[in-house]
Amino acid sequence: MVKVNIPTTKLNNGIEMPVLGLGTWLGIDEKVWQHNHREADAIQSVKDSLRRLNLDYVDQVLMHWPMSISPDGIDEKIDYLETWKGLEKVLDMGLAKSIGVSNFNVEQLKRLLANCKVPPVVNQVEINLNLGQKELVDYCQSQKIVVVAYSPFGTMMPSRQPPDSPEPKLNNPLMLAIANKHGKTVTQITLRYLYQRNIVSIPKTVTKSRLLENASIFDFNLDENDVQTIAKFDVEYRTVVPVFWQNHQNYPFPEERQPYKEDIPLCLRIWKNGANADID
Repeated sequence: MVKVNIPTTKLNNGIEMPVLGLGTWLGIDEKVWQHNHREADAIQSVKDSLRRLNLDYVDQVLMHWPMSISPDGIDEKIDYLETWKGLEKVLDMGLAKSIGVSNFNVEQLKRLLANCKVPPVVNQVEINLNLGQKELVDYCQSQKIVVVAYSPFGTMMPSRQPPDSPEPKLNNPLMLAIANKHGKTVTQITLRYLYQRNIVSIPKTVTKSRLLENASIFDFNLDENDVQTIAKFDVEYRTVVPVFWQNHQNYPFPEERQPYKEDIPLCLRIWKNGANADID
């Protein structure tokens, strides 16, 4: 059996967290969803998740978006500061060891930090080679908020490649050259690059071999030339753009508004238990 040791990083509350995790989008309970943004609803949401998971507490719970949206897709305009008060009570009640946010921009974080009792330990956002988010990462790290990257491969995977998506892809010559130089794969180079930026990654996979591959990035270092080459792929291209929410209060990407006609997917309106949506 191959064993991989994953390093940890210390959160601002003193708790250690692994620097690499497993993405579980649409697979299991996701923390506090948009239609649970009232203070009491946020607390109940965590309690319900614990019941489904058969746990007394979780290590960490996040506010998944700063917007508050009803199951019908209506903007409820509940201040995320109210939601955060609910999560602070979740912490006081011992239902979670840490609390954090997801998809918050710099201004939203500044406002939260100015009005909270407990600062978030993490901000989980999209970060990959096409979307480096330097300003956001720098601000979070200056405030001792750990940045967690979801969709760390962006449009690198064939299943997530719209026609206009930029390089690099898995067969990109520059990335392949760096990978061959270190005896690694292109995806391992990607995760190592984010790790060297002090960013935690949560790549999603359901394959045991890929899980092991993703975790095997702590036995080599990218040199300065590697880093400079990879950094050039950062063109501020966002993979996850929920345009159907762009007119809602507290939408975190206001500078990226665009025309749209698509409906809000049901799984993003009524959160139950991801793929097992029949579990209440």
